[in-house]
Amino acid sequence: SVALRTDLPGHDRQFVPVVDENFHIDEQHFESLAVCVENDLNALLVGPTGCGKSEAIKFLAALIDQPLRRVNLHGDFRSADLLGEKILEPCPETGADRIVWRDGVLPDAMRRGHWIILDEFDACPASIAMTVQAVLEPGHPLTLASNHGEVVPVHPDFRVFATGNTLGRGDESGLYAGTNMLNEATLDRFIVIECDYLDSDLEQAVLVSKTGINEALATDLVSVASMVRRAMEDGEVYSTFSTRRLLAWAAL
Repeated sequence: SVALRTDLPGHDRQFVPVVDENFHIDEQHFESLAVCVENDLNALLVGPTGCGKSEAIKFLAALIDQPLRRVNLHGDFRSADLLGEKILEPCPETGADRIVWRDGVLPDAMRRGHWIILDEFDACPASIAMTVQAVLEPGHPLTLASNHGEVVPVHPDFRVFATGNTLGRGDESGLYAGTNMLNEATLDRFIVIECDYLDSDLEQAVLVSKTGINEALATDLVSVASMVRRAMEDGEVYSTFSTRRLLAWAAL
């Protein structure tokens, strides 16, 4: 079992996700996530777009009152956004400008015991992946060279998760443009959890509970999505049909 957080100061509660009572997750994947949390193992969730990878982590965090930070590693993301940087700000006493260090999302999460999701990890620039690599070691060592070599203290509840559509080997299907080859030393630091779309019955239940459509319509929508997915596997179409897209369709 994963322990409930009971030590949260009020300002950290803004980062605790809301429990989604209508969320469904594969029990085996959920158990694997819990094992990673209990043993401080870095989990990389890999699977097709819109199958609930990030939502599964959010759901677990919500259940145990755990603050969670999500970082989308797009092409414009800078190492300073992750680690922090020196900025100019007025001194409260004198009003004169002074140079101060401002933590990025990673050291802030480490100090405060938040979980962090590195979203679209297989699309992040190589420089960012290498920056994160040390934090994936046991104990999560992080030295802020730009802040006089400060070694960031690590809260015992800090955890690292990553999500991706590919396993860091690139993408030959053409579905996930912008994904990169990941360094083997980086991948070696993760426990990989391979995710997929829910079984048809569960996916229908998700549509009914989240959007209020009737079961007959949910069955028809999931049937169409399943046909598209099979056609993509057979090379007949070049786009998948995610659960995210199904939910949007059902809502419309």
